[in-house]
Amino acid sequence: MATKKTETAKKAEAAVKETAAKATAKATAKAEATKAKATAKAEETKAAAKKTAEKAEKEVKAAAATAKKNAEKAEKEVKAAAATAKKNAEKAEKEVKAAATTAKKSVKKTAQKLATKEFYFEFAGKQVNTDDIYDAVEKAYVASGKKASAIKSIKLYVKAEDNAVYYVINDKDNGKVEL
Repeated sequence: MATKKTETAKKAEAAVKETAAKATAKATAKAEATKAKATAKAEETKAAAKKTAEKAEKEVKAAAATAKKNAEKAEKEVKAAAATAKKNAEKAEKEVKAAATTAKKSVKKTAQKLATKEFYFEFAGKQVNTDDIYDAVEKAYVASGKKASAIKSIKLYVKAEDNAVYYVINDKDNGKVEL
């Protein structure tokens, strides 16, 4: 009986070893399959990451190229605007100088006009100031229904023997004023 048990125990042990070997082989195969799947998935993820990185790199390069073009365009526009501004400034400076020169001449003429001048006309015991004559002519012109602001030129002709001043305003309106 002891040998029968030993043989049965040996058979059982061999069966256990065989089952253990099969289970180990199965577990090893399963582990290797899982490892292969994980490796494949890792490779797939790595490939996807590489594609994403390449795509991002292309987009960054495109954005950089666009930014460079925009910067060059902006630089050209700034240079053109600066040139235009410089031309406008030079033109304005010339206009200011011309206006200043004109203003100086005008001030000089006005100053000459502002100099005190008096002219008196004497005849037959009378003395008449030319300013009074101009005022009388202007009043006569306005009394005829016209505006004093319309007067651009006045020409006076003093005729002592008639005791009168004849006038022509703006080279078309004429009349007579007693002295």
